[in-house]
Amino acid sequence: MSYGHTFGNNPYTQALAARSYEAGPLLDLEQDPQEKLGPIGLSAWSLGVASLFMHVYSGQLGLTWVPQAATVGAAVPWLIVDVLGKRSGIRIHTPIVIFLVFMIWLAATSTVMAAPLKLTSEASLSLLKMIASAVLAANVVRRAGQFIPLFLAAAVSPPLLTLLFRDKLSDMSLVIELGIEGDMVRLGEGFGDANNLSFQACLGLIGCVGLCLMLRGRLLRVACLLPIPATLFYMTRLGSRTGMTLVVVGVVLFWFFYIRDVARHRANVKVLGLVFLVVMVAATLAWIVTSPFAYRFTDAGADYKEGRMAIALAGLSMAARSPVLGYGYYGYATEAAKMGFVMLTSHNVPVDMLVAGGIPAFLLWYGASYLPFVCHWRLRKLPLSPQDRICVNLALVGMVLYHLFSLTQPSTTTRTYWVFLGACIGYGYALRDRFASRAPDSVDEGERLQTAWLG
Repeated sequence: MSYGHTFGNNPYTQALAARSYEAGPLLDLEQDPQEKLGPIGLSAWSLGVASLFMHVYSGQLGLTWVPQAATVGAAVPWLIVDVLGKRSGIRIHTPIVIFLVFMIWLAATSTVMAAPLKLTSEASLSLLKMIASAVLAANVVRRAGQFIPLFLAAAVSPPLLTLLFRDKLSDMSLVIELGIEGDMVRLGEGFGDANNLSFQACLGLIGCVGLCLMLRGRLLRVACLLPIPATLFYMTRLGSRTGMTLVVVGVVLFWFFYIRDVARHRANVKVLGLVFLVVMVAATLAWIVTSPFAYRFTDAGADYKEGRMAIALAGLSMAARSPVLGYGYYGYATEAAKMGFVMLTSHNVPVDMLVAGGIPAFLLWYGASYLPFVCHWRLRKLPLSPQDRICVNLALVGMVLYHLFSLTQPSTTTRTYWVFLGACIGYGYALRDRFASRAPDSVDEGERLQTAWLG
């Protein structure tokens, strides 16, 4: 799929981009009274509710049916209101097609490597569910306002999890008072992987910021920031080194993608942005240092049989022996046992891609992930409305954070990320198409529009 017509050779969008760089994007929603979010719609709200259930229950053993039921509950209003109501058809975007090819390739390599048919079919079905949830999100979220239910669900879920598991948090507090020299049961051990849960919490932080920037009214914006302390408390109890580190990285990414963007031509805001970055990074580092699990950064008191680096290197050694076909879905567990590692995965998604499906799987996975990223990267160079600029930049923050988290995550089946990624795909491609539909038919018309736009 080519972006050349839309972004590279389109005189109209070039003219708009030139105007954007001269005047800079709008800083405050109040500066553009004509810009409105518009109705969000039943389908978007149902997807938001489904996303909330996914955040809360996707990692709990024995409750995997809850996210699946929630997804079906979101799909029904979409099919009735949007598809059968002829408001919009079903769109399968290029990244989704590549993900489907990726799934078929892994199933084929698993079959060639004589993996049990039951395990292969179960793994393929699980991945297909993730892709289906991305398709649903991509078809529902096509405008900035439709991101609001997802932002809200992400922002609310960490405080809700904290409330649901308050008894366990209380028990942990008693242990913390006795000292932190030894190992402790972390909150994540009871109902999911700590790194996956930390990524969901980072999506919650993104949701809080997104709501604060998009909604009107000072009190409402302040209220949108209230879940942040509860989210940081929740992440502290997860004890994930990756999660705590990437909160700092997330602050830097927010400054790089959003604050630096809106302050491009405003020196005073640029200075304030730098001050914001320094203060937030310093505060976040202070929060990490005072965390009861800060000792895990030095592995003090930890009892690991194998380090993460050794596990990843073992996976790369496996991949080097079968670089084209790999070993199938569960090939790592089989091959790792021969090397003395009792691990189901390498806890490193790039390595798992190489081990499971070889270089083709790696290229398919990251090729499909690259397309929505480059789409949003190019969109941010256009003169977007304030709401669109917020969503484009926060989508970039979320996608980059996930791939950093994937360096220590155990699998690709993080349900909440697939919904978020699907929303980014549907929104990014729809926004790109809206700019393309306003393209002039000739260079002369483009020059006339450029002259009129620049005044």
